Amino acid sequence: QTYWTEASRALYLATQKRAYFRNITILVPSTWSAAGEFREATTQVLDKAHVIVDKPNSLYGDTPYVKQPRGCGQRGEYMHLTHDFILNRQRTEQFYGNPGTTLVHEWGHLQWGLFDEHPMPDHGYGHFYAGTDGRVKPVTCTENVKGAYKSRVDGSICKVDLSTSMPEEECIFIPEDVQSAPRASVMAHHYLSSVSLFCDNDPHTEATYHNIEAKNKHNDLCYHKSAWEVMRDHPDFKDGANPPATVDPTPAFHLVQHKEVLRVVVVMDISGSMRENNNHLKLQRAVQRFVLNTVPENTLIGLVEFNEKARNLTVLEKIDSQHARIRLADKVPLRAENYTSIGNGIKKGIELLEYMNRNPAGGILVLITDGNETMCPCFNHTLPELRQKGITVNTVLYTKNADHNLAGLTKHTNGDTFFYSGKTNSTALDDAMTTFVSQRTFFSSSVLILVQSESLVVPAHRSVERTVNLDSTIGNRTTFTVSWETQTQAQIAIEVMGPGLDHSIVGERRDHYVVVMAPNISKPGKWTTKILNPSNVDQTVVFRVESHSLEGVEPIKVSANIQTQSNTYLVNSTDGPPILYADVGLGYSPIVGASVSAEIETSSGMVLKVPLYDNGTGADTTAGDGVYSAYFLDYVKATGDYSVKVKVENDLRRARMMVNGTAAGGSSAMRKISLSNPGTMKPEPVALEKFNRVALSGFFKVTGVPNLTNPSTDIFPPSRIRDLRVVEASHAKSVIILEFTAVGDDYQSGTAARYEVRVGENVRQFFESLHSVPTIESHSNLQCDLPLPSPAGTRERLVIAVNSVDVDVSYSFGVRAMDEVGNWGEISVITTASLKNSSHQLWPTPPVKTVHFYHHIFNHTAVYISSATVGGVFLICIAIGALLICRYRRRNGSAGSDADSIQRSGSGRSTDSASSCNSKESPLAFENPGYVGEKSEQPGSLDGFLYETLTEPEVKSSSGYQGMPGDQTVKILKLQDSADLRQVSVVDMKF
Repeated sequence: QTYWTEASRALYLATQKRAYFRNITILVPSTWSAAGEFREATTQVLDKAHVIVDKPNSLYGDTPYVKQPRGCGQRGEYMHLTHDFILNRQRTEQFYGNPGTTLVHEWGHLQWGLFDEHPMPDHGYGHFYAGTDGRVKPVTCTENVKGAYKSRVDGSICKVDLSTSMPEEECIFIPEDVQSAPRASVMAHHYLSSVSLFCDNDPHTEATYHNIEAKNKHNDLCYHKSAWEVMRDHPDFKDGANPPATVDPTPAFHLVQHKEVLRVVVVMDISGSMRENNNHLKLQRAVQRFVLNTVPENTLIGLVEFNEKARNLTVLEKIDSQHARIRLADKVPLRAENYTSIGNGIKKGIELLEYMNRNPAGGILVLITDGNETMCPCFNHTLPELRQKGITVNTVLYTKNADHNLAGLTKHTNGDTFFYSGKTNSTALDDAMTTFVSQRTFFSSSVLILVQSESLVVPAHRSVERTVNLDSTIGNRTTFTVSWETQTQAQIAIEVMGPGLDHSIVGERRDHYVVVMAPNISKPGKWTTKILNPSNVDQTVVFRVESHSLEGVEPIKVSANIQTQSNTYLVNSTDGPPILYADVGLGYSPIVGASVSAEIETSSGMVLKVPLYDNGTGADTTAGDGVYSAYFLDYVKATGDYSVKVKVENDLRRARMMVNGTAAGGSSAMRKISLSNPGTMKPEPVALEKFNRVALSGFFKVTGVPNLTNPSTDIFPPSRIRDLRVVEASHAKSVIILEFTAVGDDYQSGTAARYEVRVGENVRQFFESLHSVPTIESHSNLQCDLPLPSPAGTRERLVIAVNSVDVDVSYSFGVRAMDEVGNWGEISVITTASLKNSSHQLWPTPPVKTVHFYHHIFNHTAVYISSATVGGVFLICIAIGALLICRYRRRNGSAGSDADSIQRSGSGRSTDSASSCNSKESPLAFENPGYVGEKSEQPGSLDGFLYETLTEPEVKSSSGYQGMPGDQTVKILKLQDSADLRQVSVVDMKF
């Protein structure tokens, strides 16, 4: 609560009094001892929390991050914090600065779809970029962040890579702990004490002025817009919403806990319309399978039927034996008649949750209906009561005739909506029932996992085999089920064989399905199911495998999602096509390299397949984060409802779990950069055994599909190129080489027709007026034979010859692709190449100077260093921190001890680990009247000394100031008790 109170105040400041956290509900684990302050949880579940506090992610360690699979301006999935981040404040402040500001940084990712403005070397965003003014600059939001350039290897002066005219890969930028000017950006160096605001695009406010040229992920994905430009387009602030107001930003906290067992009421539509295509029989069988095989042990479950009236078929009955399951399954209704009042069904479900004066909070209604209401009370009238009593509604829209407005009711109660076409080849109804209970993981230490789900045809008098891989994280209460929907009782049989079994297990026949319940714990490995059809006709069947995780074992899990602005997708929308997502991981550890595909089922029963990729191109925001993505383009084939199922396989054992990282370069907080912590640690891949998983996503409806019978009609442009990079910029060779990943003819599909390269003087040109930026063909000093595009996903390379390089020069490049009918993709990310003559040193070696102490300046000692140079900051000694005093001696001649790096203000008490000066380089020598400087071989100590930074005007106002060349910025070091000082070495120099 302390952290979030600080975060609310920091958010209030960062948004200029326009936003803060008013109410925060904390869902505590059900295993915690119940206390009076914990209220009964209602619709809150871990899987849908805004913020999750749990064990570390193996990629990020204790670094806070946001799961952010969507694009700029789109909300993230969740924020992840760890126990150590919360409980170890000293360590948190050491690495991330003020916890409140760090949480605001993450809130920018989660709520407003902002991306990081700090370096992420492992993802192609280094510490430096080439400015269009020819200078190499550190990656920051505002350009007035001061700091030092150092080698992360040994702390030495950075060197130049002549092939790129940029600092070598080992070079990092270390911001100073204390900054006078910059107040932004929270999305960059949020750990600096002076940083408290988001960047904006107002050039008159230097402290928050957005650096449009910096090569960072936010600029690339947000089209070089500032954070506030993105935020002002969000509903929170759009059109002047939430204007500044003076309030107390202290949030109110509410602590809740799930104290009851899982309570589910299945509310079934038995109105006359359910007789169409025998939908009432399909519903009956699906609910029976759900009760007999899927519902977790110790669940309280009840049944309600409704047409124009509603009736309770049971009370809440506990699933504690197979007999209890059979008794409940026998009560599932068979009939279908009369009119429809969904509102009556919901009200009766609420009554059942309240039976015997029970608190209904946290209860779940599973509503299955096929049509629109014909009688009241209507379902929309029940929403206030549902919300007030804390009940979640999950809905299955049974066929395309179901009322789609139910999705709104479901959303407002924190539930999910799925679509079932009613076709015999659809698995969506059973999959939806599994999904509803598998999300409620807080009631059990064993998690329900859908391993396989598919429809197939078994030919007459033939058999078909299906194999699945059970991995070592699951195997508890495993079931193999084959079901069918023909009216005649087919003679389908199944036999299951797996590791550790002496013989096959023959399935138990039930009403329109056969099931095998594997004994005890199923051993990991390949399990084979043989499906036999002895009848005279081919039979369409649904094959499903469910298992539970082993007690206390974290299983491999998959979640699926769809990005549309709403459940209804209008084809002529400017938002682009729907995007499919699958998040694959073990706990919070991402799994990469798996084979992932989506199966999209239309209302007509047609199934469309789309491969998903985790490669950081096209629809995928971040490579290697375990989120697989793809555009869904085949929606143009049909208007109507769509159900989405994701399948994940590791049959080829290419999947790897990423572990032992410190930050993957996703939407994470920035660890304070120093030589002891120069950045991120690359994660290690761990090979995984074979496994299978299936996950069902929500539904969406497509409207407005144009008539595309003309095959030349093409409405899809190529994707935007997001990874354009300069890989070589050689003054000596007169060449610039660019690389990027090829996009397709239709977004990431196929092969584009041609490329266009534009060359500008600066980044801003490209977004103010793209057509005013010259193409490379019209450029007088550059030549490039543009290649024909390669298939999507191929690495492309553009070699650009520079005709004349008599002077240092910089060029900004943008690339876009066109398809065969003239649809242009968006301009790529913009990248700048600088060609510098190798004789022009980027990091000049400063001359050693003799500088005098002036005792009469403020009655203290001040040291200044000033020299003209090309620009930049560097440190002479290897150090952790900004200043290092190499050695001093007191008048009594006692030698100093090893020095640690020292704080920027207050006492000179050491705060970080020790670091010695490089003995091969003599520190600068100073002359002080009466004392002669000596060469130092060992570092000294500053215990007992106070120091502070003086500005140049303060020094100029002192009588001892003798002037400095030019208007260069200088570092002034003021030491107390300077009479005791024999020698100092100034290691932080600004020019």
